[in-house]
Amino acid sequence: MNKLVIKYETNAIGHGEVIVSLVQSLIDSKIDFQAFMAICTGIEYLGSFSDSSPHNKYGESKNRFERSLKTLFENEWYQKNAQWIFEQLRGPLLHQYRTGDSVLLTSRCCHPDSSPKHLDVIDGKTQFVLEDFFEDFKAAYAKLRTESLATEKYPPTKRSESYSVVYGYGNSVSSGTTTYAELSIVTGSTGTNYIASAPVTVKSRPYFKPLKKKKR
Repeated sequence: MNKLVIKYETNAIGHGEVIVSLVQSLIDSKIDFQAFMAICTGIEYLGSFSDSSPHNKYGESKNRFERSLKTLFENEWYQKNAQWIFEQLRGPLLHQYRTGDSVLLTSRCCHPDSSPKHLDVIDGKTQFVLEDFFEDFKAAYAKLRTESLATEKYPPTKRSESYSVVYGYGNSVSSGTTTYAELSIVTGSTGTNYIASAPVTVKSRPYFKPLKKKKR
């Protein structure tokens, strides 16, 4: 039995389940700060579907983040404070690994004996409770999936295009001159979101060649 390089690919709309799974695993592991970061990244991801530009277009972070809060989040507080959330939460978290001066972060996973209230104001600072924030994000993602299928509100090509590709290793079995790959299709609650494929030949040399040093 040999090892094959396997390509796992998610389409754009299905990538949201990757984010949801990541946040849930961070909560289960009581890693709350990074979970907040992942949600903020996910909010921007949701907003990328409502314009015709490529998902990776530079300079669209603020527009997409705020548009996501204004159109997909049901709580009017998010809609009215979209710019403030970008400036006080998303920006500092992802670029400085901290929050703005007007934000407090807490979670029930790390503080099970407390009963914090999401978006409560304490000493002039707005408190974000991880688990409630996550539920609001999941509801926004579900709304995006429903609307993108039922309406022409979102460009259809942006929904189905390849979004994330990860390479790993899997087992292969040879029979005569044919090599078969043992692959798994990973499915989410809404259907297949991952496509697994593999090369048909096994190479004995390393998949990645070491870089050669240039002579000075």
